[in-house]
Order: sequence, then C-alpha cells, then structure tokens
Amino acid sequence: MKAIPLLASLALALFCLSGCEPKQQASRKAGAESAAPLQVVKINVEGMSCPVGCAPQVKEQLASVDGVTKVEVDFEAKLATVETSKQVDEKDLLAALKDPFKGEIEK
Repeated sequence: MKAIPLLASLALALFCLSGCEPKQQASRKAGAESAAPLQVVKINVEGMSCPVGCAPQVKEQLASVDGVTKVEVDFEAKLATVETSKQVDEKDLLAALKDPFKGEIEK
C-alpha cells in the first residue's frame, strides 16, 4: 500500500519536470533574440515637455509598432532608442508618434 503513494509522487514529479523544460528553452530563445536586435533606430523627438508624462507616452507609441522589442526614451537628450526583432520601416516608427510629438531619424 505504501508503494502506491510513492509511485504517484514519482509520476507527479516527472510530469512537472518534463513540463518545465520547454518553457526554459523558449525563455532562453527569447533572451537570445532580445540580446541581439535586428535593428536599432535612434529618433530625435520634438514636443516632449516633461519626463513624467511625455517620455512614457513616446515609449508606448513607439512600442506599439509591430516588431519593436525595446524602447528607451532619454528626456534630457530628446532621444528615443528603438530595438526591433525584425526589419521595421523607419516611416512606421515616425508615424507612430502622435501629436504633439514629432520625430526625425538620427543619422
């Protein structure tokens, strides 16, 4: 009788361990993608008047573009740095910025 709970515990442990492995591998793959962006675009942003309200809005607008994986906004420098996981048209990034913000690609 003691063998049944022991076998059930072992079966549960094996089930849990086997279910975790694919998630860890997927997480490693996602980490590898974010470590090596396909494209990095720097955008000079006009229209930001405060770091508390404007910078997060700019970040949210740029992050909404398909393929964007990371956005950093430097309020003092009036610069947004955008990383992508696939090729993104720079015009799409500029179009994502809504009034009062306007952007220009830094060359």
